[in-house]
Amino acid sequence: MQGRWLLTAFCLVIAVMLLFPISLLAAGVGIAPRELEFNAYLGSSANETLYVINTGDSEAEYEIYVDEEYKDWFDIAPSEFTLVPTEVKEVEVIASPPLLSHGNYAIRIYIIAANPSLQLGVGTGVKVPVQLHIASWPLYVAIGMVVLLAALAAFLVWRRSRVH
Repeated sequence: MQGRWLLTAFCLVIAVMLLFPISLLAAGVGIAPRELEFNAYLGSSANETLYVINTGDSEAEYEIYVDEEYKDWFDIAPSEFTLVPTEVKEVEVIASPPLLSHGNYAIRIYIIAANPSLQLGVGTGVKVPVQLHIASWPLYVAIGMVVLLAALAAFLVWRRSRVH
């Protein structure tokens, strides 16, 4: 008797699934390249291009952003867009670190895809590793030039005062 009830329940579940298919219409994210590397100098910016691909089976809305700590360092255009399946979007990423920053930074860019027809607020995402290298040698060259010019000016003033 219990085996018959279990078989009936199983058949009922299969029938419901066939009559009312559930389609998740998954959103997918593909990227190229897998990581970005920026080389910048003090007071300059560096550009890289990121390609976002809809690898899902339905239209998806995409949002791209960077770690909160570094959001003022990056300009991402476009940062929001919609793609149909297999469509590719070229995204320009510009790194403009603050003037007095230097060194190497490990940052992440986040790409989130969501299906606009689903009301669940569910999506998928990718983290893109970013290496930002900021060379400080231009600062040292500039300081050296200022010191050299100051020394030259001091020498010329001293020499002029000895002549008179």
